[in-house]
Formats: sequence, C-alpha cells, structure tokens
Amino acid sequence: MKLTKRAWLPIICVCLAASAQVLAFSLNDTGHGGITRDALASASITISGETLKFTDRAKEEVKDANFEVDHHQLTASFHFDDESLSAGTSRINTLKEQVISNATGGNGKAARKALGGALHTIQDFFAHSNQADQGLAIPNFGIATLTAVAANVATCNGTFLNPGSTLLPGAALTTGYFKIPLCDPPAGKCKHGLGICPGIAKDADGHPFHGAAFGSAVSASKNFIMSILNDSRMTSDPKAIKRLMDIRPMIGAVIDDTGSMGSVISGVSTAVSTIVNSNRGTPDEADKYLLERFGDPTVGEPGIYTDPGAFLAAVNAIVPSGGGDCPELSMAGAYKAVVKAENDSRLFLYTDASAKDASQRSAVSNLAAQKRIQLTTALSGNCSPYDPAYFELARRTGGQVFITTRYESGTTLANLMKPLVRNDVHLILQASLNLTGGLVTQSAPVDDTVTQVIFSIGMVTKGPITVRRPNGAIVQPADAGVTITDTLGSRTVTVRAPEPGDWKIEISGTGAALVTATGATPSFLHKFEFADMAGRAEHQGLFPIDGSPIIGKTQTVRAVIFGALNVSEFSFRRPDGTLISRFSMSKNSPLGATRDDLVGEVVPPAGPFVVYVSGVTPAGRSFQRAVPGQQIASNVEVRSASDLTSIPAGRTTALAFSITNHGAPASFALTSVDSRNFLTTAAPTPISLGTDESRTVTVNVSPPASTAPATEFAMTLTANGGADDNSNSASIFLTVDPANRDPVCSAAAANPSIIRKVNHTMVPVAIVGVTDVDNDPVQIRITAIAQDEPLTGQGSGNTAFDASGIGLGSALVRAERSGRGDGRVYRIAFDAVDGKGGQCSGSVKVEVPHDNRISAPDSGSGFTSTIPVRRGG
Repeated sequence: MKLTKRAWLPIICVCLAASAQVLAFSLNDTGHGGITRDALASASITISGETLKFTDRAKEEVKDANFEVDHHQLTASFHFDDESLSAGTSRINTLKEQVISNATGGNGKAARKALGGALHTIQDFFAHSNQADQGLAIPNFGIATLTAVAANVATCNGTFLNPGSTLLPGAALTTGYFKIPLCDPPAGKCKHGLGICPGIAKDADGHPFHGAAFGSAVSASKNFIMSILNDSRMTSDPKAIKRLMDIRPMIGAVIDDTGSMGSVISGVSTAVSTIVNSNRGTPDEADKYLLERFGDPTVGEPGIYTDPGAFLAAVNAIVPSGGGDCPELSMAGAYKAVVKAENDSRLFLYTDASAKDASQRSAVSNLAAQKRIQLTTALSGNCSPYDPAYFELARRTGGQVFITTRYESGTTLANLMKPLVRNDVHLILQASLNLTGGLVTQSAPVDDTVTQVIFSIGMVTKGPITVRRPNGAIVQPADAGVTITDTLGSRTVTVRAPEPGDWKIEISGTGAALVTATGATPSFLHKFEFADMAGRAEHQGLFPIDGSPIIGKTQTVRAVIFGALNVSEFSFRRPDGTLISRFSMSKNSPLGATRDDLVGEVVPPAGPFVVYVSGVTPAGRSFQRAVPGQQIASNVEVRSASDLTSIPAGRTTALAFSITNHGAPASFALTSVDSRNFLTTAAPTPISLGTDESRTVTVNVSPPASTAPATEFAMTLTANGGADDNSNSASIFLTVDPANRDPVCSAAAANPSIIRKVNHTMVPVAIVGVTDVDNDPVQIRITAIAQDEPLTGQGSGNTAFDASGIGLGSALVRAERSGRGDGRVYRIAFDAVDGKGGQCSGSVKVEVPHDNRISAPDSGSGFTSTIPVRRGG
C-alpha cells in the first residue's frame, strides 16, 4: 500500500505515542532547506566574463522540488532507505542527465525540478547512512554507483527491544531500513529509527553526527551542482545555464480562431508581435512562449517555443474558420494553457465570445492561482454580453480584462499589455469594483525601490479615469516619462521614475471594474500560501494545501519575500480595498520552513479577500505589495488522495480525491477536467454531505498506449455547492510512462528463510527478490500467513497467535515449533504493486527446523497463523 502524504502522519503517531521526543522538522534550516540554500548560494560559474548565479526565484523553485520528494515516503530509492544504494545512485545519475537535457533543450522548469529531486536524495544519503558515523568517503554523486553489502551481511545489532540500533564496528557502507513495521529491520540490518525506537538516521539536529552529515551534504550538493554547470553540454550553451539558474516568466497567447475573429485576428497577431519584438535582446525577453488555439467544438494542444521567431510564425499562421454561434470553448483552452505554462507566467486570452464552458472557470482560476499565473483577457467586440467568467479569471489571478473595439486590437492593445510583461513587475494594488456612476478612489503607495509604475484599469462601461501624483497633480500624457493608452473599456497609465508617495486612481463608470497598480522593483512578495504540515517523520515541512482555505479554521500560512523590505504587518482586505483584519508573521519559525520564510497562523475571513503586506524600505519609505489574485475561503475541502507522479500508457488508472464538508449539510456537483482528454469516466455523480462528513471519489484516466513517454497532463476535480464559498477544487499533475509491465514475484524469498534460534520471540521477516522490469519501486503487502502446525498443542508455546503483519510490507513470525513434530513451516502470501497499475502475487516460506537439520519438511500450511476470528457459542 502506498500512503499519501496526509495518510502517513497518523501511522507515525502510533509509533511515537510513547515518546515525548520532539521531532526535528528537517525541511527547515537544519535539514534540506538549509542545505539546499547554502549549496545554491555558493554555486556560480563565469562564462565569457559574466558570472552567473541562481536567482532567488530559481533557488525557491529548486527548494520546492527538493521538498516535494518527501511526499513519497515509502519509495526507498528516493531516500537511500533499506540499503537501496544502487537504486539511489542510479536515480541521481538519471536526474543529472534530465537536468542537462532539459536545460539544453529549453525547459528550465523541468531542469530545476530534476535538480531539486536529485539534491534531496543526495542529502538523504548522509542523513540515512553510516558515512558520517564512520568517516567514510563522500561519493561523487552524478557519476558514482554504490552497491549494498549482501543481504546476509550484518551491519547493526541492538537490544531485544531495539534491534538494529547500533552500528557494528567496521561495518561497510549501509543505510537504515524504513519499512513498516518501522521499529523492526531485517535481522542483522540497521533501522532508520524514529522517536521511541532510535536507529542510525541523523535527521534530527540533536544527533551527535548531524553536524557532520549536514556539512557533507552541503559539499556534496554543491559538487553535484557544479558538475552540471561545468558539463561541456552546458558550458557550450550559456543560455542553458541561464535557463537553469533564472526564471523569466513565460508569455502565452490563448487565441480564439473561430470565424467571427476574422476581422480581429490580424490585430491580435500585431499585438502579440509587438509585445514579443519589443523585448527581444532585453532582460525582459521571455525564456519560452506558449500558443494555444480554441474554438468550438475543437481545442488544440499548447505549443511551446524557445525561439520567438518560430512562435510568431505560428501565431501569424492562425486562420479563423468555423464557429457560427457565439459561445466558444475558451475555458478549455485556458485550462490547457495554464497546465502547460510554467509558474509565474503571463497568459493573454484573445476572444470576442463568451465561454461555452464557463463551468470550468473555477478549475482554471484555482490552478492558475496555485501556479501564480496572471491571466488577462482581451475582449474585442460583443457578440454576446461581456462574460463575467473573464472578470473572475482576472480577479482570481491578478490579471486584467481589456475591452476593445475590433479596430483597437493591434498596436493599441499591445501598448496596454507591454508594461505588464516585464520580468520585474510586481503587484502593489488590486481592486475589484462594481461601479454605479459615482467617483471611486483607490490609493497606491509607491516606494523608492519602484523604477516604473503601471496603473491599469479595465471595466464594462468606462467613464473618466484620472491618476494623481502624491502632490495631487494629475498625470498628463505630455508629462515626461508618461505613456497613457486608452481603449473602449480600458486605460493604462505608465510612469517612469515615479516619485515615492501615495498615488491616487480616480475611476467612474458603471458595471464591473478591475484596478491594478504594479511596480518595476526588485523587492516583492513572491509567495503567500496556506499550508499543512506533512511529510515523513523527522522530515515534516509546510506544503501548500490543495485549493482554497477553509472558512473559520485556523490555518498556517507561509510567505516568501525577496529584496530588502522591512515587514510591519500583513492584512486581509476586501476586493474594494477596505480593511478586514491585520495579522503578523515571523521568521525563524519552529515549523518546517527556512530561516528567511515568514510563517504565521490565521483564520481566513468569510467572503472574498486580497492579501497585502506592508512596512518600510531600508530608506524609510512606506511600501505595499499584494498577492496577485483575489481569494475566497470555502466550506468544502477538496484534496488529492492519490500519491502518484506518473501513470502508465495503455492502462486505466483511478485517481482519488477526498471531499469534506465543513459547513451545513449540502449537495455538491462534481466536475472533472483534464488537459489531455484522458478521462474515461462520465461526469461524477453529485454527492450529499453532512457537516464534517467526508467522501472519497475516483475518476479514471487512460492514456492511449501510443502516448509519448513523459507526456505531462493535469486532472482537476471541482466540488460546487452552489456558491463561491461552497466550492473548491484540487489538481494532480502527472506524466505518462511507457506501457507498464507487471512486477515479477517468481523469485521472491523470505529473509530470513530459516529460524534456528527457537525462543518463542517474534522474528521480523522481509520479502526480498521481487523485481520490476521497468525498474519501478515495488511495494509489498502481506495478504495472509499460515503454518503447518496448530497454534496450540503439546510441545508448542500455546500462544494465541504466531504471526502478524497482514496489510503491511513485512511480517513477524514466532520462533517456535512443536517439540513432537518435524519442524514448522510458515507460508507468507503477498501482493506486490509498482504504483502504476502493475501487480503480482506470490508466497514465501520460512522454516523453523526441529533441530539442526537443514530444513523442515512442509506438510501443508493448513493453520492460520494470525489472530483467529472468535466464533459465538
């Protein structure tokens, strides 16, 4: 059985119930977080006189990928558990090649993800092995292949109550066993160790060898990074190094290509070309470009381009056709683009139609917010009333809605958008208003770190719009450093070198209006997330929750701020800017965060809200930053319950989601959407849930056997109880593996297979020899244990049961046999699964000979060894 990250913690609590020890949070400064930060900070390379280093955002992304590995607790090769030295180093070598191939092939995000995954495994080697204890050599990870000693070679001993806790003098390189039961390693082997049953792991910062392991892990991590940077494939392609070390927001165009766009499409091409060409050769040039087309009834697959010329050629090749009715599948197009886009991307959707699939807008907006993707829509014409779905996308992601005429879709539209695609533009103010004709004023404090400020307003019916400087003067088109662009329902005011102070935006008109103020600044709020404590024991850390937070529930929040800013407070504000509440967050939290992270506890408010942070700059100027996107807490919680990272082609896989209702009893409609049309089940049936009632639902996906390996896709499930605060969603991101082959159980054996010391104690038995042709990690689950002697009788120990372990990965059998028989034979039946739908079944034999004869004859395993079911009467 493979446990999800949240299912793991109760099991750990059972093991540690008798221990008062406080677990170390090893995703913080004393573990993976601090090691990764130190290694990345010290890594640099000089190419053609230019010294390149990892940017703050790139380091954060590598660190997140590192932490993600602890979602997969029972895959031994990920953590060097269970003496998986060969599999662990093979994983690192494979990931190194993935880093290089992705960086040189144009995928910086995938390269950083592979780097973070490799660093986690490298670092776990030092925490989980005896390298530091015995001063063994530091492996050259990325090249080295380590092998474990034979299964019959002892590396640890211990006490009856704590076996496998003490390294044997001169023991060869080994790692501890983390299999369930956690406190019982195979005979003669070391255990990882947890709380009440300590072993050889050095995850906790109080361990005597923790410091040595930490230092070696930093050195090995840096050496691994430098081996990548100095690889000839990287040094011959400096862009690949920059792609790995830097994050430049991807620019994406999501374009309606139905017939009604015929008079607009050339203007859209002009707008996209103007934006791309204006940034060529500048620090704002995007690393990659995305193009997605949609219409009705078809939606294309996103194309990714590293060459701007190829991207523009694809845009210019779009020819409008088909259609005939107004609504189009714009949300399906937007969803596919959001799934494919990298974190922190800017996507621009161009259409003249409402959304035929508006029911998917929550899935789109939730997923975009999770990935910090800003989604702006350009609406040209009005073949139907302006669809509120586009305003919701903008509100939820920090984007905009620009309403234009068909004649304003070219250079004018580009001028609205160009200031928003700079790499260093960050949100100062976001307001969502419902105008009724009167004048509304919004304030935007601009600080001394801001070199350019952009005021952007989009609305259904535009009235007069004025921007005032801190001294009250109105910003005029003729002012130095000022550019003002107007369309039917939009205005953008850009001011270069703005004076610090409180700027005012005065807006009038009717209907929905969105107001943003963004600044070009190196100091910004990179991340604000509601988080849960999760991960394997002594590795717990804060991981972002799925979907929206829960109304009225105290929750942990984590923020990351880049740049020199002195934070005074955080606050929740209504969409119109009015204050809801203030709260504080602090550094050096005892929770699973690094020392620079800000962590706090909050109760999210009811109704929509925007998160702000404020304080002063080093120069003493007041600053303000906002988290892009309006949020709304929910009564319903949706979580992914599948601990999968990939699934096989040519096979159906069930994906599980848990839904919990924290509000009044309600009925929830369920909507599932995936980005590659792999769904094979009909729409899930609505469910009714009482207060605090949970339900698990599954949806099936089946990639065709012909699906290319490493194809990425996402699946999102939304539960909608009829109101914004009664709706939530969760997404799972997966890749497709080649058609999967089943594990092989035919060579399975028990370790130990013979028990000669007959003392009635329970002996741990592991199942070894199960292999997988695809090299997938295999999990064992005991299904039955039987024996060829009665549990009670003359010459036996007359015990109530002689074995345990049903449902677990290993068994305990009693070192016992009848003194009047020919020895005892246990038969342990098991299933083996590879986590990708493949499985096999088998059984292994454990003998307890009557005396020193070589074996015990098997007279048929006719007696159940585990606790029998009581019968009445």
